[in-house]
Amino acid sequence: MSEIMEKGQHNKKGSSTLLTLSLAFKSIGIIYGDIGTSPLYVFTGIFSAPPKDSQDVYGALSLIVWSLTIVPLIKYVFIVLRADDNGEGGTFALYSLLCRHSGISVRGNENSDDLTIANYDTMSIISSKEHPNFIKRSKTVQSILLIVVLLGSSLVLSDGLLTPAISVISAVEGMEVRVPSLESGVVPISCQAYNPYHAINYFIRNQASGFTDLGGILLAITGVEALFADLGHFNRKAIQISFPCFVYIPLLLVYTGQAARLVLEPNVIYANTFWLTTPTNPVIYWIIFILAILATIIASQAMISATFSLIYQSMQLDCFPDVKVVHTSQKVKGQIYIPGINYILMVAIVIICIIFQHSANLTNAYGVAVSSVMIITTTLVAIVIHQIWHLPIFVSVIFFLIFGIVDASFLGATLRKVQDGGWVTLAVALFLTIIMTIWRWGTDRKIRYERIHKPNLGKIFENSGKSEKTASSSITINDDPQISQENVLQKDDVVQLRLLGSENHLTRSSGIGLFYSGVGSKVPLSFSHFIKHFPIVPQNLVFITIRPIAVPIVGDKDRLIVKKIGNYECCYHATARYGYAEEVSQGRDFILNLIESIQSNDPSNKTLMKDFSNLDGITYVLGEQSFYPRPGSPLWRRVLVRMYTFLVINSRKQYDSLDIPVENTVGVGMKIAL
Repeated sequence: MSEIMEKGQHNKKGSSTLLTLSLAFKSIGIIYGDIGTSPLYVFTGIFSAPPKDSQDVYGALSLIVWSLTIVPLIKYVFIVLRADDNGEGGTFALYSLLCRHSGISVRGNENSDDLTIANYDTMSIISSKEHPNFIKRSKTVQSILLIVVLLGSSLVLSDGLLTPAISVISAVEGMEVRVPSLESGVVPISCQAYNPYHAINYFIRNQASGFTDLGGILLAITGVEALFADLGHFNRKAIQISFPCFVYIPLLLVYTGQAARLVLEPNVIYANTFWLTTPTNPVIYWIIFILAILATIIASQAMISATFSLIYQSMQLDCFPDVKVVHTSQKVKGQIYIPGINYILMVAIVIICIIFQHSANLTNAYGVAVSSVMIITTTLVAIVIHQIWHLPIFVSVIFFLIFGIVDASFLGATLRKVQDGGWVTLAVALFLTIIMTIWRWGTDRKIRYERIHKPNLGKIFENSGKSEKTASSSITINDDPQISQENVLQKDDVVQLRLLGSENHLTRSSGIGLFYSGVGSKVPLSFSHFIKHFPIVPQNLVFITIRPIAVPIVGDKDRLIVKKIGNYECCYHATARYGYAEEVSQGRDFILNLIESIQSNDPSNKTLMKDFSNLDGITYVLGEQSFYPRPGSPLWRRVLVRMYTFLVINSRKQYDSLDIPVENTVGVGMKIAL
């Protein structure tokens, strides 16, 4: 139990009250940027013409109040945030949570050590093996789950293109408005708006058009998915403190004030309701104008941060091409910056602003993606409630029915906006889903090819042991199922390296050679290609597997596993495990840790130098694959292979993603049939 508790400490953002309060304060400007700036355009999105009856204003305000209460406050802040994956949020976090509790490896190759790390609750490992759930039992369900998660993440990413545009444009539009301040009327409006009768009456009075207006109501809660996806930048307690105390009540007040203005003067909807509720004093007005612009610029960080988190998580789960990631905090590992994605967002948002021109035009395109991903989140959390939280099935059903009906209502209303601009976010989401699916498809098949063709040392080297106890040419490597278990070497046998069919031993140069494998095999495919062309290898051969684990952070004690390969002289296999919220670094600190692990595992090795601080004597050998379709492949497969090849060529190079010096890197070319 103590070990489990210790592992659980790896991804805490901070346990002190002071740090939690600090994170709660910081979250106000980042997480709630989208939902906090919604008052700039919500009423404009609801009413395309001045409301003819004050009852319509009461109904609209009541719908806003109860939408804010039911969706962000109850559903997300107090329920969905509890479905975090050890501190990380978003649809990918839900996916990895379901995978690891179902006993499924992210990359499809089960490893008991990985599952032990991924599950702090050891009972979930046992139950997943003895009583596999419906996810574990069905490959079809696993494929559907992955596609749904990719689509959900793509929808959140596409929504991120519109959030900065509509927020900033709505603030700048304040230059066009200068009218008297709000008169009395706030109190009477407040006393009617919180009565759910007015929300129900709104639908009764307006019928079909009232249902369509839900698309405008949705604008008041569009930041909820960003709230969940940004969880890794802060923590659950911080968000649960900041939203009810600093966001929820001010939002109710500002919407109430705007509604009061609409009751007194319905025609203000033609201009801008938010700006028409500001004071007439020019100094105050322009101060608010400047603050609004600054607030919307900061508010854009909500979706930008969520985009960074989702992209990084998808990369760690082999669902997105490699891009450069910069960790901006040493204390909070979830705080990251992705330069390439940031510049793409900048260009895309500028283009959208030019195309749509006004915030009223953007409201037609806004919300379709959010309402879609909301229902995906509801579905996934309903599964989590029963499969992971082990609550009765009727609790999942009740959760799905209550929030699913709300989400479906918003989705149905926003689908009517597709032809008026909603197609933009759906097209972007579809494009991103295709990219992610192709990358995952190609990566899975690349791994499958390397597993099938992975070499073993017994078929590369002859037995040229220093001891004469064994004369067999078949070498047994411990725990390697590919190699025959016959003629096991004796404990004291040491096998020197000599190629099959050759009488000369390989020349061993000083230093360490790191050969990287992406499929978990002890000997990577690149090594067999390398050894065919070069008769000299480093004195210490280390075959390294970088294994992503379906948890955000892997502790230092679980990071590295080093094992000597059979009795081969100075040959080792190392597994370096990283969570999807971590940076994969193979630099100086990793080398020193590796040397220490080798010396502990093989005290007889006297060839290792202790001082590798400048990385001299280290050679990194990476496979550089080129891909081609298998002979006789159908047209669709050839197209997918070409598209995957294009993505690989234009993605970040492996030596960059591993944080290793390019001058110490050797690339070994090889062709792989997909």
